[in-house]
Amino acid sequence: MYTSLSSKMRIVIPKYQSAFSSEASYTVYCVEVIHNGKVINLQKRYSEFYDLHKKLQKVLNIKFAFPPKRVLNKDKNLLEMRREMLELFLQAVLNEVQMDIPNILLEFLQLSSDKDFSKDLQIGTEKQRSYTNHQQMICFKKHAYLHESVCEIAEEKILSCIITKGCLNGIYN
Repeated sequence: MYTSLSSKMRIVIPKYQSAFSSEASYTVYCVEVIHNGKVINLQKRYSEFYDLHKKLQKVLNIKFAFPPKRVLNKDKNLLEMRREMLELFLQAVLNEVQMDIPNILLEFLQLSSDKDFSKDLQIGTEKQRSYTNHQQMICFKKHAYLHESVCEIAEEKILSCIITKGCLNGIYN
């Protein structure tokens, strides 16, 4: 039911774009899944994200922040805000399930059919059996100034002040 590879994976939504069908136009969000240096590009509609959100709530029993559905969803500011919130949603899910990625998420990201990813699954489960789990030590953020919480902002301000004071003391003293 689960896979333990989220520490090797990163998900970003760099943009959104309009798509057209015979019935109407709609917005798709361009999702990039980066796994072991390989990039998988997907296009997902808001309704697909919404379905994933509902399924994950049932499976994980956790409430994630999710952008609300709006009737008039063609406003560029609204679409950009929704893109950011959907990206944060996927990153929050990935952070929450650091050790075990639900199959629902793998199917959404279309990783269950990826041969390289399937190979990593087998290697990952073998390693998990023989080694103890450890805390992730280093993390790279796509948006250096996009913070997840108020506490994180306060911690970074304190740290940046300490670094600035240390540099100034080193230069002028």
